[in-house]
Amino acid sequence: MGYLLLAGLAGITGALAMTPAAVGALDARTRAQPDLALLEAQVEVARQPQAPLVPPARALRAGDAGAARAKLAAAFRRAAAGQGVLVEAIDAMPATDGLVRLSVRLSGNEKAVIALADEIERQDPVTRFADWRIEAVAQGQVRLSAQMIAPWQA
Repeated sequence: MGYLLLAGLAGITGALAMTPAAVGALDARTRAQPDLALLEAQVEVARQPQAPLVPPARALRAGDAGAARAKLAAAFRRAAAGQGVLVEAIDAMPATDGLVRLSVRLSGNEKAVIALADEIERQDPVTRFADWRIEAVAQGQVRLSAQMIAPWQA
């Protein structure tokens, strides 16, 4: 009988010793529930279909990012030829979230290069230059180095 009483006391002592840890764990769970609810709501919003970056009429139409890059490069070469600007390089860059990117380098008469950049940014499909730099290379001649970015849709 003494052993039974001793075992009971040891069990009660163990339970009392673990009570603060159990209460702390329940308290932490209670504090985390609002955060969890917020995260679940954010995940649900992220799962909703996203609106396109631009109206479909203003985006590049292509089957995939590679085709969109090819279309953008071809349109750029045509516009450059129309302005008498030399396209020195066009390099593909990784596409992200409905955007295609090209690294471009061109040179020519300062007025023609600026007119080309203006024409590209004003026409459809929407195209923007980022990280651009214009530098003088000769008398009246400049070189434009930039990233061209355009939204595309299938």
